[in-house]
Amino acid sequence: MTTKPLNEPKFDRKQAQWHSVDQQTIKELSSTGRHQECLQACQQLLQSEPESLVPWKYAGKSLLALGQFEKAQQCLAKAHQIDNKDPEIVKDIGNIFNAVQNDAEAIRLYKEALSIDQNYAPAINNLGLIAKQQGNLVAAGQLVKRACDIDQSFAPYHMNLGGIYKDLGNLDQALASTLKSLELNPDNPDALINLGGIYKDLGNLDQALASTLKSLELNPDNPTAHMNLGGIYKNLGNLDQALASTLKSLELNPDNPDAHMNLGGIYKDLGNLDQALASTLKSLKLNPDNPDALINLSGIYKDLGNLDQALASTLKSLELKPRGSAALCKLGLIKMALAQTEEAKKYLFDSIACNTQECEAYFALSQIIETAKDAEGLIESTKQIKTSHLTPRTRTFIEFALSNCLHKLKKYDQAAKHLKAANYNKLTVFPSDASRLQQAIALSISRSDPTEKSAINTNYGKDRIFIIGMPRSGSTLLETILSMNPKIKDLGESRSLEKAIAKIQQQKGCKSDHQDLNEVYSQLEPINNTQHKYTTDKQLYNFIYINWITAHMPSAKIIHCRRNPMDNILSMYRSNLTTGNNYTANLEDSAKVLVAQEKAIQINKKRYPEKIFTFDYDQFVNAPEDNLRKLLRWLDLDFDDNYLHPEKSTRSVNTASVIQARKPIRNKSVGGWKNYETLLKPALKLIQESGVKID
Repeated sequence: MTTKPLNEPKFDRKQAQWHSVDQQTIKELSSTGRHQECLQACQQLLQSEPESLVPWKYAGKSLLALGQFEKAQQCLAKAHQIDNKDPEIVKDIGNIFNAVQNDAEAIRLYKEALSIDQNYAPAINNLGLIAKQQGNLVAAGQLVKRACDIDQSFAPYHMNLGGIYKDLGNLDQALASTLKSLELNPDNPDALINLGGIYKDLGNLDQALASTLKSLELNPDNPTAHMNLGGIYKNLGNLDQALASTLKSLELNPDNPDAHMNLGGIYKDLGNLDQALASTLKSLKLNPDNPDALINLSGIYKDLGNLDQALASTLKSLELKPRGSAALCKLGLIKMALAQTEEAKKYLFDSIACNTQECEAYFALSQIIETAKDAEGLIESTKQIKTSHLTPRTRTFIEFALSNCLHKLKKYDQAAKHLKAANYNKLTVFPSDASRLQQAIALSISRSDPTEKSAINTNYGKDRIFIIGMPRSGSTLLETILSMNPKIKDLGESRSLEKAIAKIQQQKGCKSDHQDLNEVYSQLEPINNTQHKYTTDKQLYNFIYINWITAHMPSAKIIHCRRNPMDNILSMYRSNLTTGNNYTANLEDSAKVLVAQEKAIQINKKRYPEKIFTFDYDQFVNAPEDNLRKLLRWLDLDFDDNYLHPEKSTRSVNTASVIQARKPIRNKSVGGWKNYETLLKPALKLIQESGVKID
């Protein structure tokens, strides 16, 4: 073995009194982690026994533990000169090179230790851990398993093996190995963290939570445990505690890219996409080649309506991890939004082929199936899912997928059963936000003029069209129809009006010149007059800001989309709508919000009868041309036959209506709620009591 020339290391000297130092004392100090005292004891023994093996060997171990690698190597080299048949010494020198990430030299030394003793378990274990770091999980598992077989009583080997099994996706074996480790050492906080992660992946969130909390009892300042705890709370739907735990983790370790990535995911679920984007970009700044963070980034960009950047992030993730099931699923979702349905199907099926537990892929496929045979095939493919490993979040996707397939097969009673289960699971993760929305609606109609204003130019808002109403009320179809006009730029579900109003409100009390709402909105959504003349903004909840629009953008047009309330509620309940629409998973809450919205619209129509046009979806699909002509006259637009063929549109659609908006105009869904009348009884009762008309 080649080593550097030996120089006697200079130990840190501290005042310590030793009546006598022997080899056993040194070993005990080393094993209990009292490394400075161990070094002092080694130095004292070396004064009387300069060629004794134990003080050189254990001084090297303590220096290694303290991160003083050069001194550690000198001591261990001296120990090796004294006894070149001790595999532990060679292994510890290998550990020095492992610590400085010199894998090749570490591997050579571990193999040299095994040439001394072919069954030396620590060297075998360490070779396995290097194989794991290098991505060779099968070899890693074989090596660490061999170490476990040789020394079945050493808890860390079983913990390491559990981690490898987890990475291999063998969760049952991972659980068994980790439990064995904890049987041998019940108070190991690291093993408890690992156990929590395994239970989380198995879908057993209660035990995951218990294991992680126990780990934190033993080590309260472990940033990894706090980060994992945040992930468990997120899956349990407790986003406030998820946020608090993740922020605590970052307080303890501010530069952990995984914690920043998780923080981005929590902000995304909270609907705070700007902070979600910032946190995820921070994660990627710290670790640019993390395929999981890139997938999260893709999801955020998709929710922001930026499909180009979503696509770029997904493709980069696939470069780093070519068969990543999450990336393939995300690519399929993006292709759906881009109207590339056949490509979408390919990527979604590839995702399932790579990972049968990629549950969102089943749900996406259930949205684009076209025949009964497709539905039957997808139901059959769901049988390969390990349902015991599902979390409420992933189970939601599967239940929705099954419901969609059974709906296609016209087995409505069975579809209703799975639909109810889907929304039950969804609510455990994303509790209903109906009360927040109802309060916002009530506040919006409590005053007719939202803020003091100077003289407003009557042309403000000219050529701006706002589409408002409830989700799944025909708004995406309408926006697609209007976008057939090349002069109209569709903004999708823009958040620009809300942002502009927030900026105006922040200006209150400032001495600087104030911008008006029209100016701020135009900065956020400029119109390139060489390409477009009009814009459509389909942020449906802008009905809360009707007072702002009419007061500060008086030339803007507002189209209120509505349909049969029971069809509307059913469609929302079937759509698995995302953040901001959590109430749609609760039938009663959907009815309450719909009623509040209807009443608010009626009040505003009385206030501003010339400003709001009601687009009735049911009337439109039964007589498309007549009803469209009425709307176009109100918008001062000429009729064109192209408006009646939205299926020819190539625009991207990034909403739950992505499939329906690409089909020819048809009235197939009108009255469909009657197929689910028993399921919808709680909502029907509230609608009837409210007086809202059921056509």
